[in-house]
Amino acid sequence: MTPYESAATGKKISELLAGKEGPRNAAHLDSFMQGKMNPLASEIIKSCLPNGLAVPFPANVSNVCQILIRELLPHISTKLK
Repeated sequence: MTPYESAATGKKISELLAGKEGPRNAAHLDSFMQGKMNPLASEIIKSCLPNGLAVPFPANVSNVCQILIRELLPHISTKLK
């Protein structure tokens, strides 16, 4: 894409996202982009984690939350005092 085409595209997207139709257009753009990105994201995940997660979701989230709370809470609480 040339710089001119990039600028023209950016201007057009800005126009489409402005005004009363902006939220609807933003939702359509988001849906379109997800449709384009999801296959790529799936391929990346399959390449990086060929056997899947060691600890399946949502169990892996609770461990991360426990670590964050244990490690970050003391630092945050001292900043709030």
